[in-house]
Parts: sequence; C-alpha cells; structure tokens
Amino acid sequence: MLGAQQTCDVRLVMPTKVFSLLGQVTEVEGGTYVLQEISGIERRVAHDKNTRIDRPAHVGGRIEAFVDNKGRAVLIRNIDQDEGSQ
Repeated sequence: MLGAQQTCDVRLVMPTKVFSLLGQVTEVEGGTYVLQEISGIERRVAHDKNTRIDRPAHVGGRIEAFVDNKGRAVLIRNIDQDEGSQ
C-alpha cells in the first residue's frame, strides 16, 4: 500500500560476548583506564568515541566497565556515586 509503514520491533544491538570488570582506577592514559580489581589483578580498559560513559573517571574512582570480546569498553559507569546515594 502506498504510504503504509512497516511496524517492527527496534532493539539496541549489544555484542554477544560482553563481560563486566569492577575496580578502582589507578591510571588514566588517554583512551585507556587502568583498573585494579578487588583480587589485585590490574586490567587495562580501552574506550573510544563509541563507548558510553556516564561521567569521566579519575584516579582513585571506582568504575564498572562492560567490555566486548575485542577488549573495547561498550559502557563505563562510575560506581562511587551509587554507593554515596545509599
């Protein structure tokens, strides 16, 4: 029909393999946060213009990063503000 529009279900596309890292920021190096997990393991979390960040992290801050199978963060959220509001 002329002018008819298809109805479809719109969903956000998330990478199939995403894992979460939780830790304290020990260094900020350009497009990378260096995190120390509670276990003591240090991890580098790379981010780019496609990464959703709720607010920039600083050394000493605690964040949760959701990282795809290519090692890039898709979402970084600051968890210090969550603990302060409880």
